[in-house]
Amino acid sequence: MAHQLNAGSKLVISLMGTGNGAHVIAGLAGANPAYEVRLLTRRPEIFSLKKITVQRPGKMGGDDIVGTVDVKFTHLLAKSVLGEDTPYFALQNIPWLCATIEPGKTAQIVGNKHHIRVATGPNTSFTWTKQFLEPCINATTGFKGAELMNIPDFASIVLNPANQIIHPARMWGRFSDWDLKTPFEQGSLGSLYGDFDAKSSEALVGLDAELQSIKTELLQAAPELDLTSVIPLADRIIQQYGDQVEDKSNMQSIMSANQAYSMAQFPVVEVEGGVIPNKNHRVVQDDIPHGLIPLIDIAQRLNLRTPWMEEMVEWHQLFMRKEYLVGGELKGKDMGECTSPTVLGGEGLRCVGFMENVNTPTSRS
Repeated sequence: MAHQLNAGSKLVISLMGTGNGAHVIAGLAGANPAYEVRLLTRRPEIFSLKKITVQRPGKMGGDDIVGTVDVKFTHLLAKSVLGEDTPYFALQNIPWLCATIEPGKTAQIVGNKHHIRVATGPNTSFTWTKQFLEPCINATTGFKGAELMNIPDFASIVLNPANQIIHPARMWGRFSDWDLKTPFEQGSLGSLYGDFDAKSSEALVGLDAELQSIKTELLQAAPELDLTSVIPLADRIIQQYGDQVEDKSNMQSIMSANQAYSMAQFPVVEVEGGVIPNKNHRVVQDDIPHGLIPLIDIAQRLNLRTPWMEEMVEWHQLFMRKEYLVGGELKGKDMGECTSPTVLGGEGLRCVGFMENVNTPTSRS
């Protein structure tokens, strides 16, 4: 997310990407006449109506909010589009559990979080960001919203344990025994989180441990980094959702007993004979090439093996009909579509521009 003042009195809000959170923020901010919302997206065609409706069922406030999207851009890297001097910031997590109902048109707020951490660029004041963003994301949602907390740099966002390990673990846990073609009966798959099983939980615990190992090794190579906000996934969920997590005893219960997760379903597409998992949904298309692949890339630069992450990628790339990981190396024919340090041209450990002076260690025992 970025901001800048235009020549008039409106404040320009530019959103990078158009996932669930961006849909909701665009709708909420676009309903405020003081803001002009601009979207940087690879899919400008889906926003032809230039309006986004945010649904707020039940305790979320009840009434729908309709916001106007004033300008749409084709997606590029932030600095390339905005220039070196434009202030920008990024959230470690989105402020709500939310869903896109109809891309480019309608989104829905499902659950809230207690706090959200934000990293700011070199030309951005956190104080200003907090004063601007908290009313934007909280004032119209029908409940006490998330408090914004500052984190020192963008490394914590790259390493934040979130969807990039949650979704692969759940999809693998539920579908790794599937033959990738036989349809399922409509309504037979269970819920994405509510039916979180032991196999999915085992994978998630393993992925979370590997992510924490990457953090540990990264701090050995770059002790100047502040990664204190990169905490184990179970702790993060409990901190953010609080009493909405009814059973905090283990990873499986934390995932399955979180009220904020209760409405989420497996993404599917209808086919003859039933439904099959949707390989084009964001839980696949976002969390593998833009989630696990960057983590594996960073780990390999630290000479650290990540067998759980590699297992997830190997199964998902079969499901996606893509090729990223070949013989344990990130040299597959589809690597060019990943937002990975190798793809972006980073040298040593300059991972997406957040470590300017760090080199790859020669070995780690």
